[in-house]
Amino acid sequence: MLLGIGGVRILRQLGYNDLTRYHMNEGHAALLTLELLGAEAQKAGHTSIRGADIEKVRNKCVFTTHRRFRRAMTVFPWSFLTRAFPGSTDFLDLKDPLVADLMKRALPSGAEFPGLQEAARQGASLNMTQLALGLSTYVNGVAKQHGETSRQMFSGGGHRGHHQWWHAGTWTSAPFQQLFDRYIPSWREDNYTLRSALGLPAEEVWAAHLLAKHDLLETVREKTGLKFDPEVFTIGFARRATGYKRADLILADLDRLRQIAKNAGHFQIIYAGKAHPNDGGGKDIIRRIFHAKKALRKTVPVVFLDD
Repeated sequence: MLLGIGGVRILRQLGYNDLTRYHMNEGHAALLTLELLGAEAQKAGHTSIRGADIEKVRNKCVFTTHRRFRRAMTVFPWSFLTRAFPGSTDFLDLKDPLVADLMKRALPSGAEFPGLQEAARQGASLNMTQLALGLSTYVNGVAKQHGETSRQMFSGGGHRGHHQWWHAGTWTSAPFQQLFDRYIPSWREDNYTLRSALGLPAEEVWAAHLLAKHDLLETVREKTGLKFDPEVFTIGFARRATGYKRADLILADLDRLRQIAKNAGHFQIIYAGKAHPNDGGGKDIIRRIFHAKKALRKTVPVVFLDD
């Protein structure tokens, strides 16, 4: 409620009254759609939300889902909402086909309810992911395979995009920037053209890789004083330190790592990132990395860059 409904109201208080696009990253903010629906109904001069209001809100909203399992969705009893908004439980016109279809998706119990108060009495749950899906004109996933999984989970969800984008001009290393400039001149303006990178000459890709690796190891040396071997297989992990990203998973069995280094060949690990100041679990992960670094120092070089 604070993120979704409160977020929209704060934006209005700040003077942002004519926004044309709202992005929901996961279902946590899905209640913003109800706030927008209420505003559209008020503009139209009626007290209940109708299909026309849904279409207008849908055209304003974009949704990104990261979920691959139904049990990971945000679901809570509909009675929570009726308690939070007493006297406002009939604001959805369930006689309207579009509204009824939306509620059938958002209250996925398999039962049909004559009204929202009855849904609350019977213990129906509100699925925030389904609510956001039903009120978004564009749905993103975080990878192509994830997109296929989402289509199976949310049939009729309108999935159209399935990529978690990053700013290529910022995050592409200098050697690869130069390579792309030679063969894919438009890559900075149109990242989608990077698909053609699959056809780049392999020897030039390898040369760019070696240059980028040299630059990385120089950064390690400058920041830490450690000299990593450019001829050794290097594993990199640069992410925010938090529990679900599992940065320390590779360090779960240090004896096995020692055996791999002994039998399969030497390797080295470079970590980079930081934990949120209030994320105690993330800080614990960084501590475990430093403990592993000390324990593995004779067999597997490990370094952590703090940014």
